[in-house]
Amino acid sequence: VGSGFGFVMSFLFVFIVRGLGGAATLCGLALFVECAVEVPVMRAADGLLARHGSKTLVVVVLLLYAARCAGYALLTFFPGRPWLVLLVEPLHGITFALFYTAGVVGAKARMPSDRQTLAQGLFSAAFNGGSGVGAALGGLAVRKIGYRN
Repeated sequence: VGSGFGFVMSFLFVFIVRGLGGAATLCGLALFVECAVEVPVMRAADGLLARHGSKTLVVVVLLLYAARCAGYALLTFFPGRPWLVLLVEPLHGITFALFYTAGVVGAKARMPSDRQTLAQGLFSAAFNGGSGVGAALGGLAVRKIGYRN
């Protein structure tokens, strides 16, 4: 999951500007929408985790992440309307907030109580390391295949 987030986050603004014809202001608005959605979802995460469990939330995240990527692909069918990316960006806030909280809770649940801080650190390292791998592989793919305008 981290590699997917890393790839998308590294190339989202390139996609908005080069692929959709959007301006830098739209990139800022997209980031604002992502963060504005993350905050209430993280606030609601405790209740969602208690009700559904971390495994179920991770499955939901994977489905919503696939929908997010499909949404980006569909945007290319609406030339001249780069602002439509703002309709897809709430999915980032939902997927990131739910995955990160579910991942931390799931990692802590698998460690003894005196190692729960270590579990959170390991989860964060794996997620961020995966993000770096996704960004690097995305960069290699763009270099080899090119970027479609």
